[in-house]
Amino acid sequence: MKDTAPLSAELGELTVRVSHILRRRSRQLPLAPHQHRALGVISHGPLRPGQLADALRITPRAATAVVDALVAENLVATGPDPQDRRAKVVSITAAGRKYLAATRAKRAEISQELFGALSPREQQELARLLRHIIADAEATDHPGHHPGHRHGCGDHPDHRHGRGDHHDDYPDHRLGHGGPGARASKPGASRS
Repeated sequence: MKDTAPLSAELGELTVRVSHILRRRSRQLPLAPHQHRALGVISHGPLRPGQLADALRITPRAATAVVDALVAENLVATGPDPQDRRAKVVSITAAGRKYLAATRAKRAEISQELFGALSPREQQELARLLRHIIADAEATDHPGHHPGHRHGCGDHPDHRHGRGDHHDDYPDHRLGHGGPGARASKPGASRS
């Protein structure tokens, strides 16, 4: 029996490197990837911050920080939950929908630049293999999880999942905070 541990380790490293490349190239966009994923989930309909945390598999504190940053950019709004006025729900604003539409093409372009090195058939095979790995990992990590349940971007019909547990992707600082991932432009600002 052949030892596949070295190959598995290399696959893990390669996957991390591809993820880093995508994140680095996405820095030109106004929102950080984790904020974009949260906005995509919220775009499917109003939900409580705790439900957002569950959908993104992050802590409630991290979800609150993301919601606060999106509210500050006028991409989402919070209001009382019609079912329980003591609770609040988060919903996407018109500016949030406009942002998702405006960045959809740019995000596709970033992905095409990276995955364009593969033929269409190779891209389909890679997508199939990654979906299989994600479904298997999520079934193991989260028993009772439904593989077809949508998490993540929310703006691509083939995007069924976020990257799984990505707590490291959710800093506890607001949009516009300095550092290597800081964003220069404001997505909610009006454009003439």
